[in-house]
Amino acid sequence: MDNKKRQALRTIILKRLADVNRQAGHAPGEPDAEERPADPVDQAAQERERDLLRLFRARENAEIQKLTLALDRMEQGSYGICLSCDGEISGKRLTAEPTALLCVDCQEKRERNRTAAAR
Repeated sequence: MDNKKRQALRTIILKRLADVNRQAGHAPGEPDAEERPADPVDQAAQERERDLLRLFRARENAEIQKLTLALDRMEQGSYGICLSCDGEISGKRLTAEPTALLCVDCQEKRERNRTAAAR
């Protein structure tokens, strides 16, 4: 991968990282346990909101971790190298998914294996 393409991908990753960090920063805080409403229906709704908030935060944290690892791989010189076959991950794939760890062939193979194992 040439330096120009690597820099373009780095810019994409940094923008996504900034976007996810911004979203994570705007998430409302969880209400204190003492603020629970007396009504059981309201309590259930509040618990559901807390569960969704935890889910969103977990997703944001996972995305931040993937983006940070992609930047680390760029610094180490291993970005764009498939973790399975050591082949080059195509620029087209990295443009679509800058955090990709596997080339298209290895990713498809992994998905086929997961599908077969789930049966």
